[in-house]
Amino acid sequence: MKLLYASDYFYPHMIGGVEEHIYQLSKHYLHDNFQIAILTRQIDALPPFENFEGIKIYRYRPKLHPQLSKFFIDPYGIKKTSKLINHINPDIFHAQSIPFMSLAPLSVAIQYKIPTILTLHNYWPVCFFQRSYFGNHICDDIDETACKNCFSSYMSRFSDYFITPILWKLWKRSLRINREVFDRINVITTPSHALKKSLARIDIPPNQVLVIPNGIDLSKFIPDLNAEDFIKYFKLENQKIILSIGRLTKEKGIRFLLRAMPLILKETDCKLVIVGDGEEKPFLMQIAKDLKIDRHLIFAGRIPSVLVPQAYSAADVVVVPSIWPDPFPYVPLEALAMKTPVIASNVGGLPEVVRHKKNGLLVRPYNVEELANAVQDILSDEHQAQQMGLEGRMIVEKEYNLSLMLERYKKLYFSLTQ
Repeated sequence: MKLLYASDYFYPHMIGGVEEHIYQLSKHYLHDNFQIAILTRQIDALPPFENFEGIKIYRYRPKLHPQLSKFFIDPYGIKKTSKLINHINPDIFHAQSIPFMSLAPLSVAIQYKIPTILTLHNYWPVCFFQRSYFGNHICDDIDETACKNCFSSYMSRFSDYFITPILWKLWKRSLRINREVFDRINVITTPSHALKKSLARIDIPPNQVLVIPNGIDLSKFIPDLNAEDFIKYFKLENQKIILSIGRLTKEKGIRFLLRAMPLILKETDCKLVIVGDGEEKPFLMQIAKDLKIDRHLIFAGRIPSVLVPQAYSAADVVVVPSIWPDPFPYVPLEALAMKTPVIASNVGGLPEVVRHKKNGLLVRPYNVEELANAVQDILSDEHQAQQMGLEGRMIVEKEYNLSLMLERYKKLYFSLTQ
């Protein structure tokens, strides 16, 4: 079987969960004697074609600016995709949330009557910013006025008062075009029920959407791993450790975890280790300074991948204080695979992974006191933490194993080609 995947980014720009997701699918199906091709954007001086580990990578540079591709289907993308499809004749076309490449590749595959799958990893079809939240408000419903105000507040930074309404009309037009394409896709998949539910806001029928949860490679996350290297490097000997891993951006809610630290430190002497980097780091460092928690805080930055499992193993609790409805983050899965309990915001796909009082605790987003109490609860009860860790590992093994995800997609591919 010949599979053609389409994604904004791929090797060597494996910058997030989507790219890792495609790589896992590709690598596995190659061993099943599938032929794998990737259609992706050409960036910097990368060649237009590359054979990487048996995966054929085809790149083109979209003619439209990334933001404009949200409003229009790129004619050049149609031309390049048509040429590639004629060249490789794929049996399945599988697109992965492609807002910058626009819907060009997907629309061509539909035109050629190739069985098509669209896997959504974010809220792209229902939200211009793919986040489905604005300010302190999570957008559970489509509110025309609220959406327009959110759109205008953002676009006004780049365009004048007269152009913004035109852009809004173009965005509404693009939504109608997107919907016409969606209606012709064979199957839409999402990693969580929360993301599937969001599609009902634009009247996509539930029977067109299949939930296939992401899976992780359990061979990379072995519980009770010796974390000596991580502990020594960051001088964490004999410390209770709170761990946060991820991009340092506003929607991740790290500022609320920092504001919870003075309350936590009243009860427990501990260290907060923040792994990751991002645009909000200077702001977070200033908060830490103002709260005078510097000596209880480590900004670890990005760490080598070999140390990530050690970080989970060393931690007493992993905190995911998201303030946006994160569709399906990998961090809780990885932490639970390492038998580390998780505290997470009760939003998006997080409650599907973090089961309250079973493998962790759920808290309301933005609620600093509730977050602090949850951390204290786990840090003060070692037996409870161990039980949550054991339960977490069992849930990941049963429901979020990489092999299970791969088998589900394989079954879907064959069902569409019979």
